[in-house]
Amino acid sequence: MTNRSLESVIDPGYILGSFLVDESDFLAAIAPGLCLDVGAHVGQSALKYMQLGHRCISFEPNPKNLPYLHEKLSVIDDLDSRWEFHQAAVSDTAGEATFTIPNEVGDDSTGWAKDFVGSSATGSFHAAAGSADAYTVATVTLDDTVTERVDYLKVDVQGFEHLVLGGARELLHRGDIGYMKLEFLGNASLLKVVQEAGFYVFDQQTYQTQPTLHNTVWEDRPIDIVQEGLLSTSKPFRKVSIPTRPRRFDHYTEFVSKFVSWTDLWCVHSSRLREFLAIADKLESA
Repeated sequence: MTNRSLESVIDPGYILGSFLVDESDFLAAIAPGLCLDVGAHVGQSALKYMQLGHRCISFEPNPKNLPYLHEKLSVIDDLDSRWEFHQAAVSDTAGEATFTIPNEVGDDSTGWAKDFVGSSATGSFHAAAGSADAYTVATVTLDDTVTERVDYLKVDVQGFEHLVLGGARELLHRGDIGYMKLEFLGNASLLKVVQEAGFYVFDQQTYQTQPTLHNTVWEDRPIDIVQEGLLSTSKPFRKVSIPTRPRRFDHYTEFVSKFVSWTDLWCVHSSRLREFLAIADKLESA
């Protein structure tokens, strides 16, 4: 093993490769803390975070989702002390905005959705078109709303993730957010904010949905991070792939826009990078 620094092996400003660890497995491996659920929908994520021992602050502006959300979370013991809810959209400014809902779960839906008739996971700030419903909703910023360190931030707001981070610049630049999972639709400004805040970035979806494209784009020849002294496992690394030629953010944005339309990004603050790799190492060896 060598004594090379972590930063000499992987640097911010690149999509480093794939992180395929399940969200629940990872959150179960970190100490209980605070999770933010931006775009809470009907409460699936908030329920999971609290069942894993974390506290949660949820943000959801769609009034038709709220009965389902409150019902789902009613099973949590001491909910009042572990959950905070804001019926608002998170943005880069506080005030009001038009929130559009292009489609809802219908009476004829099947699978998991059949239990949530009338709800929608597709509401956003996009302009209304056709028969879409539109509401005036309150907007808040994370900087104004959150006053403590955040272990995990999940943002799924249909392409407006950059606005959420635009209203969290103070939290980000104080290093008060450890990990983030962001839906990514190819918005270059989102990656710029992430880079400036000192996060390392992994792709969490493309490898699963487009493995051929993934391997072509990354020329996936993983750095031997075991030999670099960064991990202890002797097994081939499957769940975290760090290729020798990671993609620059601008190249990656073009790739997502052209080939896959969306993906999820797993973002790790530099202060938590060694913890992140240690947890990935443990999960890989399990």
